[in-house]
Amino acid sequence: MEINLHYASRFDEKQIMELRSIGIDVDADGLSDLVCFDIFQNSEQHLRLKEKFPNISNPVKWYVFSEEEMQAAEWFTMRSTNEKLEDSCPEKTFSHSCYASNYYDPPLKFDLYSHQTQVAPFYFSKPVKWGRNFFYSCNDRGQKTLFCSETASKLMLQHGLKGMEFQPVLSKKTNEPMPDIYQFNVTTMIPDSSFHVVDGPAGPGLLHRRGPVCGKSRYVVNSLSRPSVDKSVLGEQDFYVTDMIQTYNGPCFPSPFYIVSKRACDFFRKYRFDRTLELFPLLTY
Repeated sequence: MEINLHYASRFDEKQIMELRSIGIDVDADGLSDLVCFDIFQNSEQHLRLKEKFPNISNPVKWYVFSEEEMQAAEWFTMRSTNEKLEDSCPEKTFSHSCYASNYYDPPLKFDLYSHQTQVAPFYFSKPVKWGRNFFYSCNDRGQKTLFCSETASKLMLQHGLKGMEFQPVLSKKTNEPMPDIYQFNVTTMIPDSSFHVVDGPAGPGLLHRRGPVCGKSRYVVNSLSRPSVDKSVLGEQDFYVTDMIQTYNGPCFPSPFYIVSKRACDFFRKYRFDRTLELFPLLTY
């Protein structure tokens, strides 16, 4: 397992030459001074980068697992890498609960509550163009929801994957189901007592919060935080989900962790569902 560091910072031509001199392959098109590159954490290039540019901005981090590690794993965590969809009628889709103190001043409307619950379908204002992709997600004030194409739903059903359902998405204009898109729901929830959240290597430390009324746990996580699940609760289903437990930003609504079996992971990788989904080995105990 490696940790990839993705940098996007401004460098002048001399600094770009210095980056290349320490073996960093930079993406610089000459049209702007914003330079992007990826290196592994604690690699020789990373150590030399910190030495030459100690004040460089914090990178975006994600895990990179070897093929051997992927093949050896029995269960996986899954999350979306494309949040292009947007609910056109969130006031219909969600109800809100657990009144909280305001985080912003002046407060945002949604910041008055700690939780939102889906009570109606999602509404989209225009058809989804899938291209070569099969999955996208909607990030509604921090709460992430998965959607898939009709092709993806048919393939999953044809291959006998278990533990999911496909719900219609409505057109904002007609209130009728939209073609070629479904909300992807996982039907089996892991009990709160059967998992916990582990901070990433050298992470800042998980911030654990509870709803001011309901007392439910919520973890403010980063891209390297991982769920750790009691293996005894993972059975014959291919998909499991936790409660709404993780958020990347304190005042935003939390999202669940999605857990998938090796069979489902192999299927997703075979049909390239992972173009817009990140899959990596699950921690178990």
